[in-house]
Amino acid sequence: MKRSLKILLPLVILIGSIITSRTLISSAPEAERKPPKPTHPVVEIIEVLSEEYRITIHSRGTIAPKTEGTLVAEVAGRILSTSPNFQPGGWFKAGEVLLTLDPTDHQHTVTIAEAERSQAALALQKTEAEAAQAKQSWEQMALSGSPTGLTLYQPQLAEARAKLAAAEARLAQAQRDLERSQIIAPYTGRVLEQQVDRGQFITRGTALATLYATDLAEVRLPITDRQARFLILPEQGHQPPVQLVAHSTSNPQQWEGQIVRSEATIDPQTHQLYLIAQIQNPYTPQSESTPPLRIGQFVRAEIEGITLPQVFLIPRVAIREGNQVLVVDSENRIERRTLEVVWQQADQLIISSGLQAGERIILTSLPYAPDGMQVKEKSEQK
Repeated sequence: MKRSLKILLPLVILIGSIITSRTLISSAPEAERKPPKPTHPVVEIIEVLSEEYRITIHSRGTIAPKTEGTLVAEVAGRILSTSPNFQPGGWFKAGEVLLTLDPTDHQHTVTIAEAERSQAALALQKTEAEAAQAKQSWEQMALSGSPTGLTLYQPQLAEARAKLAAAEARLAQAQRDLERSQIIAPYTGRVLEQQVDRGQFITRGTALATLYATDLAEVRLPITDRQARFLILPEQGHQPPVQLVAHSTSNPQQWEGQIVRSEATIDPQTHQLYLIAQIQNPYTPQSESTPPLRIGQFVRAEIEGITLPQVFLIPRVAIREGNQVLVVDSENRIERRTLEVVWQQADQLIISSGLQAGERIILTSLPYAPDGMQVKEKSEQK
């Protein structure tokens, strides 16, 4: 009996618990089900307006002198003295004597040429007197016929005149060589490289130094064919302003210049057109904060291009794949638009069509944004 109770009692308790729990579950009140509250993505929105936009073309290049050349000796001689400015980096003015050669040999040549000219002049005078005498004698003898040129000393006169002209030419050449013993600066500039010095004997044609003029500097600026379409080139009657910037120090320096011409051919390797910018007085400081330019200095260029009328400046963060933006209508619903991009900058795109002034676009990145989806502007969030 006791053993049967030990077996049946747990079963009775278990069955009773099951029946009780089912009764409680079936009699519990049913919870009211509500539909989920719709949520709208919170986004940042801006209004777009049309405006004029001036294109800026970016390029880069290296400063070079407009006028550069090799100073060459036109006569031979030993260098007696040099100007203090005749050294690398030296400044000189047009007409300044840079080197002086020993003039002794040239002075002797001038003296000899003067003597030869005097002799030739005397010989011409004698021949002219003989020709006059011959003509007078012919007339006095009243001979029939006409006198020959030889009788009237015409060949002798021609020879004497030619010898005098040659003597005068040799004298002029000797005087010019004497003048050239002083080697004069052809323009105002600087010495780039010095190749001779005092005491050295030089011959005609010896390279003395490399000079460059300081009135103008140039820089070759490559641009692509697409960039060229947004410029009015010099051959079209306009010289666009250009701003040159150097970042050689912590504080960038700027210089103003102009595009004066473009090269006649396109580079066959890079397929780029080169524009030539000129800078006035580039090697003298333009201000206390702007040092002079230097030959070989690398600069970045910002060239003034054409002005685009009635375009939209769209932040790059607003652009979706395929040059699309998300436009928000008056009910804050999304509409995708494809834009026509005419120009691109680092942080924005210039749009010519695809939008209307006053429309609103989304800046916030949305992973899922179908047309018609409703959004909430960030400023409206509470």
